[in-house]
Amino acid sequence: MRINSVDNKSISIEAMSISNRQLSRFKIMLQNSGSVFVEYEKDKAIVSFENFDQCLLAETIEKIMTFLIKCDSNLEVDNEITRIINENKNMKNESKEITKKLVLIKTLDATDSNYNEFCEECNHILSIRLRDYQYIAAYQLIVGKGGFNFSVPGSGKTIISYASYAYLKIYNKIDSALVIAPKNASIAWYEEYITCFNETPDFINLADLTKKDCVEYLNSSVTNHKEITFINYEKIRLLTKDLLNFVNRKNVMLLVDEGHKVKNPNAKATKAVLLIAHHIEYTVILTGTPMPNGYEDLSSLIKIYSPHNNILPYNYSKLKQITKSENNETAENRIMKAIYPYYSRVSKKYLLKKGELEEPTINIVKCEMDTKQQYIYDYVNGICNDILNELEDNFTLELHKALIIRKMQASANPGLLTRSLLKYINEFKSLLMDYDEVEIDKLSDKELAEQYRAADNRITESLSNSKIITIINEYRNYNSIPIKNLKAVQLAKEIIETGDKVIIWDVFVDNMQALVELLEVDKIKTVVINGSIVGEDRQEAIKNFKEGNVMVMIASPATLAESISLHKACQNAIYVNRNYNAAQFIQSKDRIHRINMPLNTTAHYYFLENTNSIDEIIEERLQIKENRMLRILDSEELLIGEMESLENDSLSEADVKASFIK
Repeated sequence: MRINSVDNKSISIEAMSISNRQLSRFKIMLQNSGSVFVEYEKDKAIVSFENFDQCLLAETIEKIMTFLIKCDSNLEVDNEITRIINENKNMKNESKEITKKLVLIKTLDATDSNYNEFCEECNHILSIRLRDYQYIAAYQLIVGKGGFNFSVPGSGKTIISYASYAYLKIYNKIDSALVIAPKNASIAWYEEYITCFNETPDFINLADLTKKDCVEYLNSSVTNHKEITFINYEKIRLLTKDLLNFVNRKNVMLLVDEGHKVKNPNAKATKAVLLIAHHIEYTVILTGTPMPNGYEDLSSLIKIYSPHNNILPYNYSKLKQITKSENNETAENRIMKAIYPYYSRVSKKYLLKKGELEEPTINIVKCEMDTKQQYIYDYVNGICNDILNELEDNFTLELHKALIIRKMQASANPGLLTRSLLKYINEFKSLLMDYDEVEIDKLSDKELAEQYRAADNRITESLSNSKIITIINEYRNYNSIPIKNLKAVQLAKEIIETGDKVIIWDVFVDNMQALVELLEVDKIKTVVINGSIVGEDRQEAIKNFKEGNVMVMIASPATLAESISLHKACQNAIYVNRNYNAAQFIQSKDRIHRINMPLNTTAHYYFLENTNSIDEIIEERLQIKENRMLRILDSEELLIGEMESLENDSLSEADVKASFIK
């Protein structure tokens, strides 16, 4: 019998002397070997692999050899098969040594000469001095040839990544970096480079280029490539082939920011990153929430970091079973032990305890709606209750959600009620629909519109057929102004008079414009960031707020809550209107509450709420969700977010139930 290598994706097995019974057992064994496909001929089997994986290939070969030797001791293998097996053994031995070193680092035994040398080198090449936990986290990434940083937002994950990057570059282990992240994160990676090295980076942002320009850049000569290449998750799916060509010609460090975006193994973005990671030696993954749904969320992250080494003891399906099952402590401990050496984690509780951050101040600002707005709100609330009573036997979650948004609009600014809910589709997708990344491509605006048209028609007709529309139009035309808006502008002016800047958060794009109109009366320089402000206009607006004489930024958490730092320029935030998305809410707060804040400063939050309105319910629901999330984020250990991620990201059934009390 003989095993031959056909190419790097398949092997052939000549087994003429194998019995039918042995052949049956052989087929069963291969079926249980993972992503392999087998074609049988009379006396030959061709074993192919779905995705080339050195570890899977070598382990499958060893299984086959063990089995065939039992059938016939005269087994022969060609030189390429021998090389693959030996290379895999060497890789495993190296991995074991690395794991031992990483464990010592995490137990604070990293005081060897190499660690001390690393710290000294960091002090020399960086323009800033790292904290103790940052030195250790960065050193882990050096020793582990990458790894994970599961720390909370605002703890310096980008700085830690750049520290390890700079050290590796000095020693010619790498020559450049490829950053894969949400589109909004480009500014943070650009600015933190300046923070770390006190110089402007050789940086390109592919997220702002056309596909044609991206292809041209990625396939151009290496001499044309920038030191830092940034690309967003949406584009990697379209440019996978070109990115593979790009990384195969360089020693690239792969930096995957907000890594939970690629937790789903079936998502196109995840598959693209996995393919790229197969060709990378140093991979760093950053996310504060590695397990929003369960242990299965770790599967893709681990494979991206180490595609050639099976770190996790279970596959994706088994991990899902472990998440759902109770009393599975042995399996859970085994998972945590397996990943323990490869990640660092700093909680906000730790940063507060160490004095790296001061506790923020929280101010709940109660507002009373004026007589006209109260009348409109009560009217809309009554319509909502009437509709639900009429349809009690045939209500839908979609109908509830549509009515809730109308109540939110009545409390925020009655002028918003003049437009069909369908006009707000893009603003409210995250509330109206429970979908994940793999499904987002299948969801069209047309389908979403059809789902909610019927739900919104009744309330729209009721408003248009009543005298109340005249009062609503007063707010639409700015002849009447909601008390919350007046209070927000008053607070902003008081803050500005002290010389400080302020960010105003609002979930309604049209109400942002109403706030701009009020601020312009007093000639207060203001910029707006929402879904319609993109590209260079967006970057210029943020720069003018952070560095220029713009004193107020008005933004929506959906478009600015993630991956941007404002803490050096601004420590004040006014929340005029909020929704049920706790993840975005927490992220928005973290924009101004981060390490390296100006000396003796902390974040100041002002939450505006109309009394006896849906505002109070939103506050209660956000508090419940935030407490659950902080239990996970503030834990020194990794905890599962369970299915709470759905509640955090959307308008859940529990939210709906609570929202019809007032």
